[in-house]
Amino acid sequence: FWHEVHRDSGTADADITLSFYQPEDGFFTTNAHWKTGLVQWTDIGNDQVQSPLYHTITSYGHNDFSHHAFALALITPEAPSIVGDSIICDSTIYYTYSSPYFPNTNYDWSFPPEAYYTGQGSSQIDINWVDTQGGTLSLQITDSLGCLSYPANMGIYISTLNASFDTLSLSGAGEFDFINMSQGATAGYDWDMGDGWTYTDVDVNHSYPEPGVYPVLLTAYDTLGCVDTMLLQLEVLPDIFIPNVITVNNDGVNDFFQVETIGIDENEVHIYNRWGDEVYYSTEMGFNWDGTNYWNGEQLNEGTYYYTYVARAGSISSEY
Repeated sequence: FWHEVHRDSGTADADITLSFYQPEDGFFTTNAHWKTGLVQWTDIGNDQVQSPLYHTITSYGHNDFSHHAFALALITPEAPSIVGDSIICDSTIYYTYSSPYFPNTNYDWSFPPEAYYTGQGSSQIDINWVDTQGGTLSLQITDSLGCLSYPANMGIYISTLNASFDTLSLSGAGEFDFINMSQGATAGYDWDMGDGWTYTDVDVNHSYPEPGVYPVLLTAYDTLGCVDTMLLQLEVLPDIFIPNVITVNNDGVNDFFQVETIGIDENEVHIYNRWGDEVYYSTEMGFNWDGTNYWNGEQLNEGTYYYTYVARAGSISSEY
């Protein structure tokens, strides 16, 4: 139902008062004016509300009578606000979502049925998204007048990020491959090798100069802004790598016989030809033999040579 109101003369503002009898007419909260355009019924306010036997709602200072239809209206409450995280980096924990509290109001939260929750019906709810793929979190409220609001919606996005890696000890002393096994890392990696070296590669090859325990940290990132880490306490033991072939041709590959060590304090090497003649000797750490006779400097023929190598770490001595 609507009321037709005309202004026959004058230009002064007018107060619009409409009345209703609640037991028969129902309940209303404001006055509305019919206008043309996208929004045809326009709320003109409820500046004064009186509740005798017949309720009245008055809108003060109205000055638009280009259209003559006025009506009592019950305004649908606006969509409530939702405060909480839309990006779920750790789906194993509960996330809290809230909306402003109003007394005598029911809060109806909607979310994927697989989610775990506590607090349905109240202005605050806790949700665990672990068994879901994300989706939409919605909220509608029913106010103290029994009016159902427009829905509020929040998109929920679940990160699949998981930082993980394995290690492979290589033949070189103190040398390791770090094999990246992470999932969902769509925005890259940071490696901290625990000895001052850092990398941003997917997989890493790294050598440690000394024995010890090194905290290796892999940090993985995704495009949602989530971050995950894996920390490994890597124990590097004293080690020795002795090659069995050299090719003295100046190609930069295996041109020298040299022993790679880590955690070794002293060493001693002797090299002999097949007749037992010594052709090289050194006690220098990091020595390299280029295939020449130590005693006369002549280049030796291709063939099989034998070595003895003694390494000392503190009071411990090992012979190879």
